[in-house]
Amino acid sequence: MLKNRRFRVAALAIATAIAVPAVGFVATSANAETSAVNATYKGKTIAQVNVRSHPTTAAKKIDSLKKNTTFEIQCKVTGPNVDGNRRWYLFERSGKPAYGWVAARYVKNVGKAPQECKLGLPDSKVVAKPSVILRTAPSTKAKSAGTLKYGAEFHTICKVNGTKVGGNPRWYQLYDGRWVPARYAKNINSIVPEFCK
Repeated sequence: MLKNRRFRVAALAIATAIAVPAVGFVATSANAETSAVNATYKGKTIAQVNVRSHPTTAAKKIDSLKKNTTFEIQCKVTGPNVDGNRRWYLFERSGKPAYGWVAARYVKNVGKAPQECKLGLPDSKVVAKPSVILRTAPSTKAKSAGTLKYGAEFHTICKVNGTKVGGNPRWYQLYDGRWVPARYAKNINSIVPEFCK
């Protein structure tokens, strides 16, 4: 169980971080907080769906839900695209803290749509001048996907090891799905991104 996660449920954040199985992920994996903890949102799977440690397909599969499974949802974020849908739901086990993430592409809302998870402080900023090139995958050989200017602050979902850049193999994934080499990013606000796996 790992502590000090950045996504926290407001009522639990005061007491402790929510722990999740040994995947380096606590209930929420990214820098977010949620309000209205007592609000109940539900979803029903339209296909078998993987539950992941972070809201990205780059993250480890920690569970799966069968088709037609109804489950509780804590909140949602906009993250990497899954078959045209960029929504990810924070999955709850009935009566227990948040557990992992499922791609909304394979879920039908039952009743009211989930609230947004609230991102907290950014965890990184660009230190490359005048900017850093973003990629579609954690590799310098991957297609260019735009840039971030020097000093730009951003939220990461998690990190992986990829192509080394300046001797550093770490890459951070942004919520829009793009990747930035950690060699050109500096951690801020005392937050160190977690590993996706």
